[in-house]
Amino acid sequence: MSPTVFRELLSRLRDRIAVEDADERIEGSGEPIVSPQHRRSAAAERALADAEEVESTDRLREGETDVDR
Repeated sequence: MSPTVFRELLSRLRDRIAVEDADERIEGSGEPIVSPQHRRSAAAERALADAEEVESTDRLREGETDVDR
């Protein structure tokens, strides 16, 4: 491979993988990106809170306390 061909190939490769200025290319709301594993809707949060409340009520009815765990 001649040096000229190598330089041209290297130049094309640099152009292909070049990253633009991040501030100009990223668009969005500006809110942090949350992992889908940790993302919950308000309805899901309410359902979890309700389930925890029912569970704690059931434990109190059975006479169990947090200390008994």
